[in-house]
Amino acid sequence: MRFLAALLLSTSLCAADLDPLIAKFWPDAEKAEDVATQAETELLAWLKACADKNQFPRTHFENGVPYEVRDASPKRKKAELTLRRLQRDVDDAGNTRYTAVGDDLSKPLSQWPSRYALITFAPENHTDQQVVAFAIWLYQRKSPDKKDQFCGNRALTVLHQRNTELRPLIEAWVLQHDFEGKGTLQVGEIWDDEFRNERKVLLTDDAEEKLVKARNAAAQAEYARIHNEFSRARTVTLQQLLSALDAWERDFAATEEFTKRRTDAGKLRAALATAIADATELAASAKTASDEAKEFEGKARKDQSRPKWKEAAELFEKALAIDSASMLLLTQTANAWLKAADPEYFPAEDRWGCTHEDRIKKHAIGWWDKLAALKPDDTATLLNQGLCYQLTGQVGRANEIYNRIVLLEPTGTNAAEAKRRMQQMKKK
Repeated sequence: MRFLAALLLSTSLCAADLDPLIAKFWPDAEKAEDVATQAETELLAWLKACADKNQFPRTHFENGVPYEVRDASPKRKKAELTLRRLQRDVDDAGNTRYTAVGDDLSKPLSQWPSRYALITFAPENHTDQQVVAFAIWLYQRKSPDKKDQFCGNRALTVLHQRNTELRPLIEAWVLQHDFEGKGTLQVGEIWDDEFRNERKVLLTDDAEEKLVKARNAAAQAEYARIHNEFSRARTVTLQQLLSALDAWERDFAATEEFTKRRTDAGKLRAALATAIADATELAASAKTASDEAKEFEGKARKDQSRPKWKEAAELFEKALAIDSASMLLLTQTANAWLKAADPEYFPAEDRWGCTHEDRIKKHAIGWWDKLAALKPDDTATLLNQGLCYQLTGQVGRANEIYNRIVLLEPTGTNAAEAKRRMQQMKKK
């Protein structure tokens, strides 16, 4: 088969000097561009026919944003697709559902990424001639997007798998257009990182070796990222790291790096599970203490609520030390330390005070500063941050924070409270 493919490449072609694959289906064609032009017309007609039957083909644009094709037509010599954005949801059973949202919009066909066009067209559902035409259209597009590499090859590989008679012609085309006519071909698999699965493609030995090396390198880099995130200052939660490790084991199971790291990955998984369990247990104890503190507050027993808030704050802080990127634990820690300081507004004197200013200086301010840095436009967070500075007599910093709230939310309730507090500090 491969000998015949090479022979076909070296032999004088038909009168129009066509590639044998094109000549097989379009003996009267003059060039590949003509086939691609006709393929584009037929692709638009197919998309329109589906839409006319309310069978709107699903596809993607941009960075994987889902759409459905509502119409397709040439317009001013420029083909366009009419699209409607889709919202993706997962039900309780784990099934993915898509719901059309918003108004229709138009996008040039030229902006449709080849990899999405390929998935939407689904070569396995079309005739041999339609698949070849579509593949030639993909090759002629010459997409600058690296993710679109081998799209035409993948379309032809579908046909290569189902039609043995066409294999020599398909291999000759692929060898010439993807590998400069060098090497021999075999059906291999490339990883689709976006959709998390393998795609069949015709590859030379050299190309496959490069892809395998790149895949191993990716596996190594991702494992190192997960390991380093766990070992050092984290930007994601422990549960997110565990999910990332799950994905790593699933996505890279076929690589040498996975085999090499299997034992280490098992140890990392166990360490993550232990850390999650420890943080969960501490957080649960902290929640119990805070609930008890609220109960004492309801009974006007501050002598008992204050130590309970301190207990809750210390436990939340320990949980946060384990799961350091948890926004929930950070918020709970900051709240608990502020509560532990026992802030109170005195209406008769129109001022704020607290029983344990030291708890704010040593603990609460630091946590609220960190939370505010992560949520710089959240006025509720800023209001509590400002209160910490107000309670510790740092009027200038408190005013800065309160003024920011007013700028962010001029007519909101938090802005009104920030203005009141600024007036309170002036009276002192």
